[in-house]
Amino acid sequence: MLKERASFLSNLLKLFDLAIVYLSFLAAYYLRFRNGISTQQFSHFFQLYDSSRGAAQIPYSIFNTYFSYMVLSGIVLIIWFPCLQLSDCYRSQRFSKIGEMLKRLAAAHSLAALFLLAVLFLEKGQMFSRIFVTLFLIISGSFLLAERIALKLVLTRMRKNGLNIRYVLMIGTGLTAMKLSEYVEKHAEVGWHILGYLKAPGEAGKPRIGSEKIMGGTERLQLLLETEEIDEVIFTVDPGKLGNFDDLLQSCEEVGVSARVISDYFSVRCAKIVSDDLFGFPSLLFCTTPTNSAHLAIKRCIDIVGSAVGILVLLPLFVVTAAAIKIESSGPALFKQVRVGLHGRRFYCAKFRSMTADAEARRVALEAMNEQTGPVFKIRNDPRITRVGRIIRKFSIDELPQLFNVLRGDMSLVGIRPPLPPEVERYDRWQRRRLSMKPGITCLWQVNGRNRVGFDEWMRMDLKYIDNWSLKSDFLILLKTIPTVMRGSGQ
Repeated sequence: MLKERASFLSNLLKLFDLAIVYLSFLAAYYLRFRNGISTQQFSHFFQLYDSSRGAAQIPYSIFNTYFSYMVLSGIVLIIWFPCLQLSDCYRSQRFSKIGEMLKRLAAAHSLAALFLLAVLFLEKGQMFSRIFVTLFLIISGSFLLAERIALKLVLTRMRKNGLNIRYVLMIGTGLTAMKLSEYVEKHAEVGWHILGYLKAPGEAGKPRIGSEKIMGGTERLQLLLETEEIDEVIFTVDPGKLGNFDDLLQSCEEVGVSARVISDYFSVRCAKIVSDDLFGFPSLLFCTTPTNSAHLAIKRCIDIVGSAVGILVLLPLFVVTAAAIKIESSGPALFKQVRVGLHGRRFYCAKFRSMTADAEARRVALEAMNEQTGPVFKIRNDPRITRVGRIIRKFSIDELPQLFNVLRGDMSLVGIRPPLPPEVERYDRWQRRRLSMKPGITCLWQVNGRNRVGFDEWMRMDLKYIDNWSLKSDFLILLKTIPTVMRGSGQ
């Protein structure tokens, strides 16, 4: 998920900043007190300490050159982090110019330096070296600036090479749309790809966008949302001139695609409204998915660690399962199938093969036996399932190769089950919103009845999960998954 990647990067940057500040502190200490405290001195400190005589026996010079500075290092971290936060140093790297980034960082560093000097002033300069403080401020400032420049250059190169691209559809063909289009074309580092433009009915005059880029009128929005890979819809038309704006916004909301309005102010009821600055244009972002960047970053970290550990621990089971499949029937042990992920992105979902090699070809003849409502095809006693397949399905072992999908970022440990493309084509509009979050190995539906739940109720469970997502809910679903698997409720 692009939003999760941005959140992960932001939180990782915070950790790097704190590490740089602390290492700069140690470097300044080393340069100022090159010899430091020797091991003999440090052990001598404990020999001198006698509880019966109290701490008064500790030599002041040793305390002054070590312990007081360690206390100061903690104070420094406490000062620097909120100053970086308050100066907006962790906003999206995608939309920030390098000059603006460095200005914000310089402002944060200066503010933190003032707080530090205030602390030292209250301490009356009795304990800490002014040379040390000067060295620390120079080293930390230089390394923080170098870190931001390196990060910006790396991300710019990645996006220019086609990585981390965000697909955008724009509503409007006037002056604002033209300016925004020109900016995106000149700045490949923002990682935006404009799919095209829809002409709004309220627009007057000749479009300022080339006709080859215009994909029709706003009446085509719903179809494009269902057939194209779109991450965001940008409205560049004055809301007062766009008669059916509410209907268009509702279409985006129903399928879970973010909508951004380029306008000075617009009031509308929506689940989440985020005020943002887009290349200097004031805008509102209407988002139906979770927006807590810290929690989303933690979720991705859990996915990476959990899938990596799971693969290592379960590797013997992988080998045994693959061998059993190959012994019983011909064909590959792994079955790769195209599934639909975040906002319609297609990926190959890996599973252990639990059916005969010709299962897909035999499906047409079994359509009449379908026991599930809606566009989903499921048969409890499917004749295509092998003996080994029944066992691995019963205990959900067939799903384990999807840990590799989680590690790659196509899936999450907890999410919504990834549907097949033909199923998505038959979705109602409100059902498409389940594609607004990354799919998962386990989900609310799997731990609450699974095949005993009708299709519409299944879809409502997925939307309930999206609307009420939290780390706690993911944790509870993972806990419920364990007994569900142990009971063999996977079929």
